[in-house]
Amino acid sequence: MTGRWLVERHGRGSRLTEAGEIVAEHGERVLALLDQMHRQLAALDGGERGELTIAANAGPMVSLLPRVLRAFGEAHPGIAIKVRTGASDWVARQVATGDADLGIGGQTTANDRLAYETVLVDEIVGVAAPELMRVEDGSVTVGELARQTVLIGARGSSTRAVTESYLARVGHTADRVWELDSQEGLKRAVIAGLGVGFVSSLAVADELSRGELVRFHVAGVESMVRPIQVIRSAGRDLTHPETTFVTLLTAHAREIGATAKDAALLAEDEVPETIPTPTAVEMHPEPAGALANGRA
Repeated sequence: MTGRWLVERHGRGSRLTEAGEIVAEHGERVLALLDQMHRQLAALDGGERGELTIAANAGPMVSLLPRVLRAFGEAHPGIAIKVRTGASDWVARQVATGDADLGIGGQTTANDRLAYETVLVDEIVGVAAPELMRVEDGSVTVGELARQTVLIGARGSSTRAVTESYLARVGHTADRVWELDSQEGLKRAVIAGLGVGFVSSLAVADELSRGELVRFHVAGVESMVRPIQVIRSAGRDLTHPETTFVTLLTAHAREIGATAKDAALLAEDEVPETIPTPTAVEMHPEPAGALANGRA
């Protein structure tokens, strides 16, 4: 069909050639379009049937999705829902490969196969167990922070990328870092006094209200913010159920906080379109023990 070799031998196995990579990429898009066609044809038969797969970052999953899923279920009772959680980079990959219909996550590396819409501006906050360190008027010094073990999410997490980027501006280098790939595990570890963490403000509202954690910001560091985005394929239109889901999510996000149009904080802090991991911060992860799955 193409007149080119798509697979070549490699050792005892095989691998795609450069042409094969191109064909595979376009094949994923074709399969996604065929799937969309079948869903739309099924909707013409009367009772809506199908499945909507959502890949979501843990912060939005906890704070945004429960209410949205309930409303969506009432509007589309024939559509089954699958929700999978992971770091923001993973969320974007799930949508790009067609393994998820929609993604909800923080800022990730730009991909021209994807379309992004910011629905909420989320603040990343420092949290610690009460009495763990000296917090004055909600603030700690860079020196005080340097004496603490920093608990941080896995690489690929937008929470981690934002935290590193902002702390690099004041020259902070963490000497002792524990990397945890579970947001819930990270919160439990902070509550137990193992160190301080930086997490989505959406994810710790309950713990703060119960007094299990105290919130702080680092002196000299601006408010740490990131956009929460709906991520979808740029190569196809949204189905009717997907449109309903995005509409419900956007409406709920407006109730919670600033929308993209009101996101003056983002402009003031000059959050880049793609947040790099700054070289000014060196992380040396140490084993933190077995913790629950899921990513921050």
